[in-house]
Amino acid sequence: MPTNSSTRWAVSFAVEGDLRFLGHRDFVRLWERALARADLPMKFTRGYNPHPRVSPALARPVGVASRCEMLVLEFDRPMDDPSWAHRLREHLPPGLTLLRVEPLSTDRSVQVEAVTYEMPLERGEQPAVQARLAELMQMKRWEVRRARPARKGEAVVDIRHRVSRLEVQGSRLIFQVQIDQTGSARPADMLALLGLHQTVNKHESISLQIHEALARLVRTDLHRRP
Repeated sequence: MPTNSSTRWAVSFAVEGDLRFLGHRDFVRLWERALARADLPMKFTRGYNPHPRVSPALARPVGVASRCEMLVLEFDRPMDDPSWAHRLREHLPPGLTLLRVEPLSTDRSVQVEAVTYEMPLERGEQPAVQARLAELMQMKRWEVRRARPARKGEAVVDIRHRVSRLEVQGSRLIFQVQIDQTGSARPADMLALLGLHQTVNKHESISLQIHEALARLVRTDLHRRP
């Protein structure tokens, strides 16, 4: 069990507003700047371009807000008192809220096995989504198309076995996807599967429609492996 004297700490935080549109690398750099301003004793990587050891538990899709993000920080000496988090909080920009910190053992990494998302549905969307859910429950395969960056064309992927929860509660769509070494169902896959990327503007590309729909999603829970 970890003690309060640890060189590795997990930082839980929320992301909202315009910050949810930052890409992964820009987001890590934002944290590195905040840690430098807070003057925390970070451990650095080796090599020609050393940088603080900052490791997101799971990359966040661009455009998706979150109430459950996690970052692992490594210090160059044991930190006995979590009050250092108050200093860090003062240097975070609006839209990034530090929720809590916890010490980690030095010999185990943080591994996420599932992620839960929510999406508010507009009144006109609910009947169509409910009907589509009923259709999906009768299907053995949930096939989605993914672009293949290294090759031309698209790949067809069955994601049914990767979705452990899919339901509508009131005006909210809720789904949970499993994660392992072979991959996961992506939020964009789920939106495409449910037809929530479609718009009345026929001139918009599917990729743009998906991007706009992702901005309505909120990541609500990261389920860590014990």
